[in-house]
Amino acid sequence: MPILFSLALWADIGCDEPAYKLAQFLERILWFNNENFCLGIPLTICMSGQTLEALARVHPTIINTLNWRTTNSNSYLSGPWRWEQAELVGSTFHATALVQPSALHNNNQLHQAFTEGFVRPEIQQCKDSFKRLLGRNLRGFRPSEMVWCPNVSWLLEEQNFDYCIIGGEHFGSHQTGQWHKGQVFTLGSNVPNLKIISTTNEIMPSDWNTYPHGGDVVKAVMNYARKNNTGRVLLSYDIDPFVSDEGFEKIKEMYLHCLECGREQIQMVNTGALVDSANEKNINSGLFQPVINLLSFYREIGIQFVWEFISSNTNALGNLDFIDWERAQDAYHFIRVHNEKFTSGKANGYKLEEAKKMLVINLRNCLV
Repeated sequence: MPILFSLALWADIGCDEPAYKLAQFLERILWFNNENFCLGIPLTICMSGQTLEALARVHPTIINTLNWRTTNSNSYLSGPWRWEQAELVGSTFHATALVQPSALHNNNQLHQAFTEGFVRPEIQQCKDSFKRLLGRNLRGFRPSEMVWCPNVSWLLEEQNFDYCIIGGEHFGSHQTGQWHKGQVFTLGSNVPNLKIISTTNEIMPSDWNTYPHGGDVVKAVMNYARKNNTGRVLLSYDIDPFVSDEGFEKIKEMYLHCLECGREQIQMVNTGALVDSANEKNINSGLFQPVINLLSFYREIGIQFVWEFISSNTNALGNLDFIDWERAQDAYHFIRVHNEKFTSGKANGYKLEEAKKMLVINLRNCLV
C-alpha cells in the first residue's frame, strides 16, 4: 500500500514583520524547483483570515504566487496532479475558537447565540478575504487550537467546506486509535457531506532532537503507517519553527526524501488528497479505506455525549483541563448580556458590535 503523507502548518499572524517573513517562506515553498517544472512543495498552509490580509498588505506579490501555485478547483490541473500542489486551508478570521465551552455545556440557547453571532461571522469574514484576494472558495477548514466539537459541524457544511482537520490526541495512542488517525470520517446522515480527518500527533516534525533532518520525519511516517496498516498520515504544527532557513531546509528534505523513496512507497501530497483518497474510485482500487463514522468510533473509545465532546490538541483526554474557566466565564457572561439585549430589541447595534470585536480577539486567552 502506498503511503500518502501530508504536512499541514498553521499560521495566525496579524502584524507586519512576521507576515513579511511568512511571505518570503511561502515564496520559497511554492516556487521550489520551478526551473525543472516542479509544482513546488505540496505543503498545506492553514491560516486565519487576518493572516492572509497581513500577507497582502506587506507583500502584495505573494497574492499572485498563492493564486498560481496553490491548488484550486478552477485550476487547469486535474486528478492526481492536483494532489502535488500546495493547498490553502482556512479558519476563522481572528483565529477564534469554534466553541465556547461554558455556553455549550450550560445553556444551549447561548451556545446557538455564540455560534450565530460570533463563529458564523468569523468564518464568513475569513471566506470573504480569500474570495476577494484570491478569487476562490475554501475547501478545507482548520479550527484554531484544534478546538472542535461535532455540534458545530453543521455550520462548516453549511458554509460549503468539504473537510475539517482535527487533532488526533483524543483518539489515543493504542493501536485502535493510531489506525483511526489514518482514516477519513463522516458524521452520518445529519451532516452527510463534511469529511473529518485527524492529525497523527505521535510524530512531531518540529522536534529537531528526535528528527534532526527531514528524512528522519519521513522514515518515522513510513514506519508508523506500516505498523498501523494505514495509507494516510497527516502531520500538523505551527508554522513558526519552519519559517527560518533551517525550517525550510527540513521541509525540503521531507519532500526530496519522499521522491527518492518512490511513489510506490510514499508520496508527499496536500491534505485534500488524503480526503480524495476515500472516494469511491480510490477505494475500489484497494489502496485506501472508505470513510468511517466518527461518532461510532467515539462511542467505541468510551465517549458518551458524542455531539457535545470538545477536543483540542492541548488536551488529549478531552476533559477541558486546557480551559481557563475564569476567562471563559467572563466571555460567557458577555455573550449572555449581548444576546439578551439583542433579543429584547434594546441593543445599540454599533456599541455591541465594537464590544464583540474586542471579545473575539480576547477569546483565545481562554485557552491555556
